[in-house]
Amino acid sequence: MPPQRRNIISCGTCRRLRTRCEKLPGLNVCRRCDRLRIECNFPDLRLSLGEARASCELSTDSQVQVRPEAPSEVQQRLSAIEVNLAEIKGLLASSSRPPKPSSERVLEESRISSIASSESTTNGGEVEEFSKTAPISVIRNLGRIITGTSPDASMNEGLADCVSVGLVSESLCLTIFKGLQSLPLKRYGLDFDPWEMRYRSPLLFGTSVLTGLYTIQSLCNSELHVGLFEHVEGLATKAILRTPLPLESIRAFMMLSTWDLVPAKLDRYIDSWLMSGMGLMHGLLTIDFPRSIVPPDGKRGMTMRAWNLLCLTHLEFSVGTGRPPVLGPEHLENHETSLGDSWDKILNAQTQLFTTLFAFIVAKSKPYSEMFEYSDIERWRTNNKSLIESDDSLSLLFAYSCAQLILYRHLLKVLTGSLQVSELPEKIQARTDSLIELALYHSLKIMNLYLTIVASDVVVTPAFNSLMCTNAAVTVVEFKQRVKDARETSTLIRTLHSSIENIGRPNKAMGWAASVMDRVAMEAREL
Repeated sequence: MPPQRRNIISCGTCRRLRTRCEKLPGLNVCRRCDRLRIECNFPDLRLSLGEARASCELSTDSQVQVRPEAPSEVQQRLSAIEVNLAEIKGLLASSSRPPKPSSERVLEESRISSIASSESTTNGGEVEEFSKTAPISVIRNLGRIITGTSPDASMNEGLADCVSVGLVSESLCLTIFKGLQSLPLKRYGLDFDPWEMRYRSPLLFGTSVLTGLYTIQSLCNSELHVGLFEHVEGLATKAILRTPLPLESIRAFMMLSTWDLVPAKLDRYIDSWLMSGMGLMHGLLTIDFPRSIVPPDGKRGMTMRAWNLLCLTHLEFSVGTGRPPVLGPEHLENHETSLGDSWDKILNAQTQLFTTLFAFIVAKSKPYSEMFEYSDIERWRTNNKSLIESDDSLSLLFAYSCAQLILYRHLLKVLTGSLQVSELPEKIQARTDSLIELALYHSLKIMNLYLTIVASDVVVTPAFNSLMCTNAAVTVVEFKQRVKDARETSTLIRTLHSSIENIGRPNKAMGWAASVMDRVAMEAREL
């Protein structure tokens, strides 16, 4: 059998790129052009060699097009492929050669930066600068360019919204969203138009409806509430496996981890540490931080506010559960220079507070002997004195008392271990008595502040706040013999329990604490 003859004439595209051209048997298309789905033009073999080359180079749209893509798109994709191949070549070469002198290194970094900038412009993707030249990122971007897939295609949820599936009517959604307008939307992470999210992000739309449902008390814990939550839960489960995740879905993760939106009928809860952690990891893949920080307006400001709320929630539950944050401090750090109004400053201050508290308790960055000085937390209070004394300081005061209660209870555990207070040495017992008094003081303050906040504008409570109120009530019960006014304290815990139930989330531990203090108050009255 005679050997297969190689093409004497290459197509126009392969000739321009100086690559090998293999014509497919029986077709007027080469293997490379067919794989890349681009136009392939072979010259007429009846022409002379010079005329054939001219025909390839001067081919126009009047010839047969194998693929419908425009020449400009083809050239753009080919250029992008060449850029990515250059990056791969540079990465492989850099791993096998010694470090360059400082002057050469500056020139090399400048070259890589320009390549990364070109690649970002070609693909339109939003990724952090440091990840653009990472090997896996380069390979995935190259594959996306070859297949012609838009980076935004994977970010489209493609799911049905709660109105389309018949869970809730449009008129009820409008009523719910109207009720949301009376709330401090920034604090709820709702500084956007929820109705615009119906087709753009069914997950965020459903989460917004679920949050707004609490403005209509008759619908809390209803069948509609249960069905809507299960619908949102299903959308969130599907979204977890999508990368990159749209910013709208990350915002929904923030709302689901921050607010206690589970109907009481279901008798379960959302693990806010896990949910906020997944939101943060997806955020690293989606958010372009350098572009979002400056200038801090419009969509950029909304994006960074959602990120900061997510960071705060994750730090709160890291401290509250004793689990480590899923990201390092360099990623959890708030971008405090990006947003400037009073609420954003309070949000930044709260994040700094819980970062400090985490370093004390979970990370154990200091010996226990130094922890008794409380210097870092008191320094935080001094640095944020103006915010604490402002009119919008209730949430900051609440956070400060929560941090103090967590710290004092931790120190009590360190001091006493498994011993009773009466069994401790005299010196340690005196310090323990002081810590108990401080823990009781901040427990009562937490409960009073919570009632004040709820009375002002809250229709759905943050999950962390509810848990800390319960922790405060349990602390009071634990040291009930030291409570000065049992009757007043019993009334306070009972009022707090009723307030949480009115919001729609009964708390069994809080109910137990209220019953115990009722008995203590009754015994004190009989005496």
